Amino acid sequence: MKRQHGIVFPGPLIEGAGMSRHIPAALSAIGIALAAAGCGSSAFSAAIQSRTAQETGLNGSECREDKNGNDALKPELLSKTDERNSDVSENTENMTGNDTEEPEEKRIADRNIINSSEQSIESYTIPSGSGPNTVIHIRSGKKGPVLYIEAGIHGDETAGQGAVRKLAETLSQGEELSAGEIYLIEAVNRYGAEHGKRTTRENEDINRAFPGENNGSGAEVTAAALFRDIREKSPDLVLDLHEARKHADGIDQLGESVIAGSLDGIEDLTLGLIADSEQNPEIGVKLDLFGSPPEGSINRTVTEQLHIPVITVETSREKPEAERIRVQLGIIQYVLDFYHMRGR
Repeated sequence: MKRQHGIVFPGPLIEGAGMSRHIPAALSAIGIALAAAGCGSSAFSAAIQSRTAQETGLNGSECREDKNGNDALKPELLSKTDERNSDVSENTENMTGNDTEEPEEKRIADRNIINSSEQSIESYTIPSGSGPNTVIHIRSGKKGPVLYIEAGIHGDETAGQGAVRKLAETLSQGEELSAGEIYLIEAVNRYGAEHGKRTTRENEDINRAFPGENNGSGAEVTAAALFRDIREKSPDLVLDLHEARKHADGIDQLGESVIAGSLDGIEDLTLGLIADSEQNPEIGVKLDLFGSPPEGSINRTVTEQLHIPVITVETSREKPEAERIRVQLGIIQYVLDFYHMRGR
């Protein structure tokens, strides 16, 4: 293993290729209403709840538990979502298996968009092994890079979830992007996040299940839905937020580090982040760079199959959670600054 200037490459980097753009598929109006009403386990949906309530006429009182213990809208309120989108499928769990696209103008009209002077915020759901998972889409009024930021693939890794939650709150309470758009998922592994577990209900690791299977296990269904959403949105970069485990867990300690399967298209960003991290006041720790993400991980699979660059962020769980959240949020802010997306 070779280390130079804080860069560690245990194996060769994967050669990447150019990226293409894809038009997003239609979003679920029912899923949007669930998030707007405050339904669902994602804590950061509350960050946009007060603003979405004015648009939808919904609030937390519309939620109830279904027979499986999942959050749902009361039956009498489903007609509200049907009025917004009469063509929404009754089974959102099949979203990963249907690539049928609708005209762009219809898809946009069907979305629940919250507008400020420049910025819009919307939500939609994708399937997971433990129920629909909320994705927040924040779009500036100016064309620019597209970032996809997800956390909580391992449910017990809380710092990334906290960083995503704080970013969503900040961007829904006044601060605006100066360009581009961001997709945010607080906890990919909903069950793990709710129960403090790394794995799914079936004790499977979602980050070894990519690209997933639409009709597979819970981990495979979750991976397939996330992989499909990333493919459709075709972002310029995916940020995959994790936390390194301690030596006692029997897993190599990565400490504060980033992992990239390829530097193709992100070399300046990645090497600049490594060089600047310790002196950057919003990060303040020295980062190492690792290559060769594992087989079945989101990093390796998205890099190899979709040719979209992925940076995996690791923070050490030996530090207090507040410090880990600060570092992860600082790395996100560094990326936003690099792409000139951060409002001031």
